[in-house]
Amino acid sequence: MSSLTSDSQLLQMPLDSSAPATAAPTHGRTLIQRINGYLIVLSVTTGLGLITTVECGSVTQIPSLVYGAVLWWWWALIAVAA
Repeated sequence: MSSLTSDSQLLQMPLDSSAPATAAPTHGRTLIQRINGYLIVLSVTTGLGLITTVECGSVTQIPSLVYGAVLWWWWALIAVAA
């Protein structure tokens, strides 16, 4: 018998098929850490959107608000999805 099959724990399958499945891995992050991360991204994105709006015109102008929101929320969605 080769040492790969006799010594490796990775190749062994559980014999009991009625055993409950384990939960999906969370990569070491808890729910609170994930929510805090989303809140940080939300805060930074909103701040950058408002700064962009001020640079484009005025906060009271709807097109400037839309431009700032679209520009930075696009990047926020990419950051959260990664």
